Amino acid sequence: MTDVSERKNAEARLQQQTNYDHLTGLPTNHLALPWLEEALTRAGRIHHKVAVIAIGGEEIERVATTLGRAARDAALLEVARRLDDSLEGDAWMFRSSTYEFLAVLPDIATSTQAEQVALALLQTAHESIKIEDRTVVVSLNAGITVAPTDGDSAPTMVRNAHAVLLKAREIGGNTHRFFSPALRADGAQRLAMRASLRDAVEREELGLRYQPLIDASSGELIGAEVLLRWDHPEFGTVRHDQFIPIAEESGLIVPIGEWVLRAACRQARAWQESHSERFRISVNVSPRQIRNGEIVSAVRDALMQSGLSAGSLELEITEGLIVDHASETREILERLHEIGCRLTVDDFGTGYSSLSYLQRFPFDALKIDQSFVRSLPDKPADVTLVTAIIAMARGLGLKVTGEGVETQQQMNFLRAHGCHVVQGYLFGKPLTAEDFEALFSASGPDGDKPGATPDTLGGATDFKH
Repeated sequence: MTDVSERKNAEARLQQQTNYDHLTGLPTNHLALPWLEEALTRAGRIHHKVAVIAIGGEEIERVATTLGRAARDAALLEVARRLDDSLEGDAWMFRSSTYEFLAVLPDIATSTQAEQVALALLQTAHESIKIEDRTVVVSLNAGITVAPTDGDSAPTMVRNAHAVLLKAREIGGNTHRFFSPALRADGAQRLAMRASLRDAVEREELGLRYQPLIDASSGELIGAEVLLRWDHPEFGTVRHDQFIPIAEESGLIVPIGEWVLRAACRQARAWQESHSERFRISVNVSPRQIRNGEIVSAVRDALMQSGLSAGSLELEITEGLIVDHASETREILERLHEIGCRLTVDDFGTGYSSLSYLQRFPFDALKIDQSFVRSLPDKPADVTLVTAIIAMARGLGLKVTGEGVETQQQMNFLRAHGCHVVQGYLFGKPLTAEDFEALFSASGPDGDKPGATPDTLGGATDFKH
């Protein structure tokens, strides 16, 4: 006879670790899929429906960035407890990934029941959580799939629930969405893009385009805004608004953003050496790069490797990031400002425009959104708004850039009202580095003589499409 107690105990511990989350105690995907498959089989026999609700968001991840891992775990534990306690009857709650949960409703009559459960889950998660001496409010999203309409197997239901959750996250916190046939095709393409995007840098599919920045008073070419493009062998040229959200959701925007910084700074320094030391480069910074907290070291590395001075690098920040995550964003921006980088509020006027954050944050400039510039000088409301923005910015000591300039009339208006920098198709579409090189000769020797006029840089009619 042999005592096998130790081996049996080890097997039990291993099974527990595999099937149940060590932090929340909730079952994991190892149990979710077989349980869901069984529920689908049973529902098919009695002609009932089964719903899967994917619940997740980035709020808890931001808690980790701001308060540390211990606070993140405390928030996750509390959210998991609330979600699990909200379910009734035979419904099950699983933890499917670090920041995502999965609710399975095995026996429902209508899709409305699933929606009511999703709303209840989002509401209970959204209530404030006390962590040490801080109060945290977590906004999550929900993606709902219902069998047999949205799938007839466990893997398909889970995959579709995750796809519609991503769509809900694009809309914003505390929202829910149902799966649809159109989303199935879109989701499949997004998953394929996400997989391809992971290696796009190594395959040299990503490239930079440069749009001229023009001094409004002199017409001098003074810099360029960097725009990212993806040329995929299967998808073709992927639009910026298609792949950037995917990169943002997956976290790939962080390494991609670091690559953009390095490449842009190298190119800017090369143009400074060959044309003008005053040349500057403007790079958009994504919310995830800021929340990740590594943007400061990434900027330092890019400047050091390229030899570009910090004052020649302009970082564009969206308004929404400033308002939604003011405390953590302010600290990061102050560190970037200490390095010497120029900081600009991008698309000003489209978000929660506020004098208070313009005063509290270390901004150097703001960029008037092109939606307001487009109707100048014919639409009285936009004339009033743009005039007020320029006057306010100048009063606060901020420079002003007007983007989306397509006509000489728009250019004349912005210049007459004191706008410092302009950009748009009137002066040039986004160009490759090789094509951008030709603009320096148009702007005068060494880029330091006025002459970068609409006539020399290309008219609006050339670049309408």
